[in-house]
Amino acid sequence: MKGRFFKVICAAVMSIGLFGQANADLILGGIYQDGDGLEWEYVGQFDLTDGPTWEHAVSYNGLAAAAIAIYGDVNVAYTLATAAYLKISDVDTISVGDDVVNHLAWYDSYYGPDINDIERKAEGMTADNGGTAGKYDAIGDFSAYVQDRAIPNSYTNYVFKAVEVPGPSTLGVFALALLGLGVRKFKR
Repeated sequence: MKGRFFKVICAAVMSIGLFGQANADLILGGIYQDGDGLEWEYVGQFDLTDGPTWEHAVSYNGLAAAAIAIYGDVNVAYTLATAAYLKISDVDTISVGDDVVNHLAWYDSYYGPDINDIERKAEGMTADNGGTAGKYDAIGDFSAYVQDRAIPNSYTNYVFKAVEVPGPSTLGVFALALLGLGVRKFKR
């Protein structure tokens, strides 16, 4: 009886772990992939309109917005994905490990007659193409972090950081060496 009860408990715990990964949204700390198969850890999100008003804005590309304006750490390799790529209608089907990172960000452009207001562009594009250096103040400037024409909570940039590949631990290498010595002894 004890063995059967233990097996049921183990099966319940394992199924909770498996089903807990299928979530309706990205899981903080979850590992996701890009089209090249590289792995990225989800660290959060920001909306295009979370930045300062256009009169006081800086021309941030998506990576700069994540590194400087949002998370304050320029020493981390960040990347982005946009909500349109994740398809809001399909969010219920996103699981850890899925290919969701597309290296795109939402940008608002400084007003111009031939420029679209809000677009998805490369996360690291040159955003300052207009007037004063670093400022969002002339036609040709873009920013991934500005209150201008975008509707709040409609243009979400999902932020990921590079997954560090762990090196072999000293204990692991030592255990393999002992295992090799043990196998060698038993072969004699």
